[in-house]
Amino acid sequence: MNPEEIRQELAVIRNMIDRTRKQTAESAPLFIYMGVASVVFVLAVSLLELKGLFRLVRPVMIGLTLINAVAGGLIVGRAIRRSGVTTYSGRVLISLWVACSAILLLITFVLPVLGAIPAGAIGILAAMIFGIGMFMTGVICEMPRISWISLVWPAAALAMAAVQSPWRIGIMIAAIAVGFIMPGIWLGGQKIKSGADCEETDPA
Repeated sequence: MNPEEIRQELAVIRNMIDRTRKQTAESAPLFIYMGVASVVFVLAVSLLELKGLFRLVRPVMIGLTLINAVAGGLIVGRAIRRSGVTTYSGRVLISLWVACSAILLLITFVLPVLGAIPAGAIGILAAMIFGIGMFMTGVICEMPRISWISLVWPAAALAMAAVQSPWRIGIMIAAIAVGFIMPGIWLGGQKIKSGADCEETDPA
């Protein structure tokens, strides 16, 4: 492979990464929504448990999960339509979060029923899965800031494991704010900046 071919290959890879970044920036509302939805989920389940309404916990969890799945799917579909053709790395990113979501469903609804894990470990394991998802999002899109922010998730998992109290939900909510909502706001800013740059370079 001669130098010209190498440059062309690198240009193709760079273009693919840039388009994936654009698609990820278009998904900024999804990260913010995931953050808000997760806070509502945690608060609803925790308040029901604190009030002793355990019979309502599972129906509420199922209902909120279904609502979040439908809304998340609509947001992702809209982001894909707005950004155009999905790149290979973009498909990898979507597959990553589908896999994370499937594991979260098992952790939340299946493994506790089978007695494989205690219910109190759900939040800890969920934080670790979120950390993997956000870290790999930063790696795939070459956004080191997101990879660094993802470290809040394993830190939250350790903190929740150490704090044996119902009020450890505060740790989870803080992690959601920093690990989901903050990246969503930052990606939204990147989207606006990218749009402004395109307007400045538009010959029309």
